[in-house]
Amino acid sequence: MNKASGFSQSALAGRLNRLIDFAPVLIALLLALLVASVLLLALNANPLEAYDFMLQGAAGTENAFAETLVKRRRFSSSASASRSLSAAA
Repeated sequence: MNKASGFSQSALAGRLNRLIDFAPVLIALLLALLVASVLLLALNANPLEAYDFMLQGAAGTENAFAETLVKRRRFSSSASASRSLSAAA
C-alpha cells in the first residue's frame, strides 16, 4: 500500500480501469455535443442557449425532473422487453 496516497496498487488500477471503460461514453457525448453545436451554429442559433433550454426542460423544476425520470423508466422497460422478445425468438 502506498502510505502517501492511502491507495493500494490494485485499488488504483481498478479506478483507472473504470475510467478507461467510461472513456468511450464520454468521447461519444462530447462528439454529439460538438456535432449538435455545429448544426445549431449553421442555423444561426446559440448552442449554449439551446443546451440551457434543454436542461431547463428536462430538470429545471422538480416536476420536470420527475417527468424525465418517469419517461426514462418507460424507455428502459420497453428496451429490456424488446431484448427479451428478441432473445426468445
